[in-house]
Amino acid sequence: MPCKPDEAELGFTYQDIEDFLTGKEVCDEVFDMIYAFYLKGDHKAKLPITIYDNKKQG
Repeated sequence: MPCKPDEAELGFTYQDIEDFLTGKEVCDEVFDMIYAFYLKGDHKAKLPITIYDNKKQG
Protein backbone atom coordinates (compact mmCIF):
# COMPACT_ATOMS: atom_id res chain seq x y z
CA MET A 1 0.00 0.00 0.00
CA PRO A 2 1.54 3.35 -0.97
CA CYS A 3 2.30 5.85 1.77
CA LYS A 4 2.04 3.19 4.43
CA PRO A 5 4.36 3.98 7.35
CA ASP A 6 7.48 1.79 7.59
CA GLU A 7 6.59 0.66 11.09
CA ALA A 8 3.18 -0.59 9.95
CA GLU A 9 4.75 -2.37 6.97
CA LEU A 10 7.52 -4.03 9.03
CA GLY A 11 5.35 -5.02 11.98
CA PHE A 12 7.61 -3.45 14.60
CA THR A 13 8.68 0.05 15.61
CA TYR A 14 11.94 1.91 15.28
CA GLN A 15 12.11 1.84 19.07
CA ASP A 16 11.94 -1.96 18.89
CA ILE A 17 14.92 -1.92 16.49
CA GLU A 18 16.82 0.43 18.78
CA ASP A 19 16.12 -1.79 21.78
CA PHE A 20 17.19 -4.91 19.85
CA LEU A 21 20.46 -3.33 18.67
CA THR A 22 21.37 -2.00 22.10
CA GLY A 23 20.71 -5.30 23.85
CA LYS A 24 17.51 -4.29 25.58
CA GLU A 25 14.73 -6.79 25.95
CA VAL A 26 12.17 -7.09 23.15
CA CYS A 27 9.28 -9.54 22.88
CA ASP A 28 9.96 -12.87 21.17
CA GLU A 29 7.82 -11.98 18.14
CA VAL A 30 9.77 -8.75 17.48
CA PHE A 31 13.09 -10.54 18.03
CA ASP A 32 12.12 -13.23 15.50
CA MET A 33 11.02 -10.67 12.88
CA ILE A 34 14.18 -8.55 13.20
CA TYR A 35 16.41 -11.64 13.16
CA ALA A 36 14.62 -12.92 10.04
CA PHE A 37 15.46 -9.63 8.28
CA TYR A 38 19.08 -10.08 9.34
CA LEU A 39 19.21 -13.61 7.94
CA LYS A 40 17.64 -12.52 4.63
CA GLY A 41 20.35 -9.90 4.11
CA ASP A 42 23.29 -11.76 5.61
CA HIS A 43 24.67 -12.67 2.17
CA LYS A 44 25.16 -8.96 1.44
CA ALA A 45 27.78 -8.72 4.18
CA LYS A 46 29.98 -11.41 2.63
CA LEU A 47 32.53 -10.98 -0.13
CA PRO A 48 31.59 -12.40 -3.52
CA ILE A 49 32.96 -15.79 -4.53
CA THR A 50 35.95 -15.68 -6.89
CA ILE A 51 37.76 -18.27 -8.96
CA TYR A 52 40.51 -18.30 -6.31
CA ASP A 53 38.28 -19.33 -3.38
CA ASN A 54 38.67 -23.08 -3.94
CA LYS A 55 42.32 -23.00 -5.00
CA LYS A 56 44.46 -25.54 -3.10
CA GLN A 57 46.94 -24.12 -0.62
CA GLY A 58 50.58 -25.18 -0.83
